[in-house]
Amino acid sequence: MTGPLTGIRMIDLGYFHSGVACGYMLGDLGAEVIKVEERERGDAYRGYTSSLRKHSLVVDGVHVLFDLANRNKKSITLDLKKEKGKQILRSLVEKSDVFYTNFRKTVLARLGADYATLRQFNPRLIYGHASGYGKGPESERRIYDPTAMARSGMMWSMGKREDPEPVHQVAGMCDQSGAIMMAWLDGRLDMQGTNR
Repeated sequence: MTGPLTGIRMIDLGYFHSGVACGYMLGDLGAEVIKVEERERGDAYRGYTSSLRKHSLVVDGVHVLFDLANRNKKSITLDLKKEKGKQILRSLVEKSDVFYTNFRKTVLARLGADYATLRQFNPRLIYGHASGYGKGPESERRIYDPTAMARSGMMWSMGKREDPEPVHQVAGMCDQSGAIMMAWLDGRLDMQGTNR
């Protein structure tokens, strides 16, 4: 598919929705997106049926959420805990324009996928990093969509207020919002190699 981002290559090292949705939106605009999947388990969406009924996820043998989250993407499995996997990732980075992830910084450093390491192989690389808690003292904490909804007050604001229980919206609103922000804010693509 051609579009305004045709000719731009992106590496997707995302996990669950806030990481992977950025890529499918930019892929919709024509970018070449290469999804890096974990070697043994693959993308988390491949086995995701636990919180929703299975029949709502698999239709005629097609896993709806996996296909949605990974549309317009190519895929490669790498074991980034091994040197060979790190070498392959670096060779992809050398030929790419954008790298984005939502892993914690300590994990990225351990995998050799942090900004300081990857820019050695491509100084022009645009590096997008989504963090649920930003750059503050909680930046290394794990976060999932329900946590963001609870901490932001969104769970309290939904539903009938005479009911004191928080309301959990299943749709992943915070994850999707974070992915939109990373795609469109980092999507300026001025190719200056800045760490955004």
